[in-house]
Amino acid sequence: MRPFPRPALSARAILDQDEEHPILLEGDFEEDWGDCQYLEPILHHGVYGEHTVELEVLSGQPGEAVPFYLMSLVIA
Repeated sequence: MRPFPRPALSARAILDQDEEHPILLEGDFEEDWGDCQYLEPILHHGVYGEHTVELEVLSGQPGEAVPFYLMSLVIA
């Protein structure tokens, strides 16, 4: 049995207040055997400097509480 019901929630990431180009962070995977980790690059070979990331969890069904788990933001 899956620990969370399907479909899982998704989120969108807004980099540097650029709402015209959101990045979708999908929380639902085809695997049904356990957790799945996925890396989603949101800035690659960008300009060096300070950046902002805004996350918005996209709503599911009204009254439905489904966890959205964001493991980390990797900065390198």
